[in-house]
Amino acid sequence: MILGKHIVRGGLVALALIFFAQPVAGQSSIQAFVTWKADSFVPADAAIKAIPTKGSQISAGVEALEAGRPIDLSKTEIRWYVNDRFLKSGIGMATITFPAEQLASRYDLRAVLKQVRGADISKTVQIPMTSPIVVIDGPYAYKIAPAELRLTARPYFFGVKTIDNFLVTWKVNGGTLPVVSDNPLVANLSLAGVV
Repeated sequence: MILGKHIVRGGLVALALIFFAQPVAGQSSIQAFVTWKADSFVPADAAIKAIPTKGSQISAGVEALEAGRPIDLSKTEIRWYVNDRFLKSGIGMATITFPAEQLASRYDLRAVLKQVRGADISKTVQIPMTSPIVVIDGPYAYKIAPAELRLTARPYFFGVKTIDNFLVTWKVNGGTLPVVSDNPLVANLSLAGVV
């Protein structure tokens, strides 16, 4: 019997939340969304978002919805700020590109839509920053390695767009390793004579 009361009470609470989540009649509910991407390099098979680092270009865009439908921002003044510093503004400027000039822990990117249906709409997103890293992939972890290892460098979050923009030199114990293909991110390491 008590269990039944909790179920009924829980059902009423859920109904009340749904009711109060709806906009009041005659009042619009406008939401703004800011998305971003960075041109930092990540391997093509990496299922991660490219995080900006110093020197990366960051592209962002803003959209607004009213009652689930897109609002035309082509005649709206849009102001952009990074870490509360004014960046740029313009009529219909729904996209922007800017450089990550310094390595910080993050950038706070804010878009302000001026006078949308009589009110300013502001949306801020946090863009994480990172330092470039290289992961050396040697497929012999926890196994006995052959006399010659094929190593692959997997760079992440460098401020370049393609592998062609990398200058790679492999060095082990002061010696330079030969590159084994047209891909400078792959090298062979001979273990002959290594104890």
